[in-house]
Amino acid sequence: MHKSNLTTFKAVCFVLPALALYSFSNKHKQIQPTTVKLTDTTLTERFKPLYSFMMRTVRYPLTARENNVMGRVVAIVTVDDSSHISEAKILRGIGSGCDEEVVKEIRLFKNDLPTVKPGVYKLPVLFLFDGEKTPPLPAEFKNDKNYLDEMVFIAHGTK
Repeated sequence: MHKSNLTTFKAVCFVLPALALYSFSNKHKQIQPTTVKLTDTTLTERFKPLYSFMMRTVRYPLTARENNVMGRVVAIVTVDDSSHISEAKILRGIGSGCDEEVVKEIRLFKNDLPTVKPGVYKLPVLFLFDGEKTPPLPAEFKNDKNYLDEMVFIAHGTK
């Protein structure tokens, strides 16, 4: 990839069903909220600080973009009795730096999650290129109460 192409890369992140939608551009290094839809009773709302943090910090890895790697990473997030994330690891990965990026950003999150009960949760993160269809969620996501809403990162521009 030529260096000049890196400035044309843009990405969008959103949570399904829609906690918030953010877009960012490497060229402008800005994060602009474009849509916010919140509900007070969902598990996703309780994880809102983590979602907001990851929407600002997760980047679609260059190696994944250069090799056209897309797919769903599922991270295991353990919340301890003091409402902190005590562990983050990959349950299902896609490689090319995507797994490492997700775990790194979860581990960098240092805020409390005071409304989250201690336990183990599954956070799906989808990496896609612009124009690609979002693959359907596996049945296990719908049937497991510990699966959180999916975060989606879409790369725009040069692959």
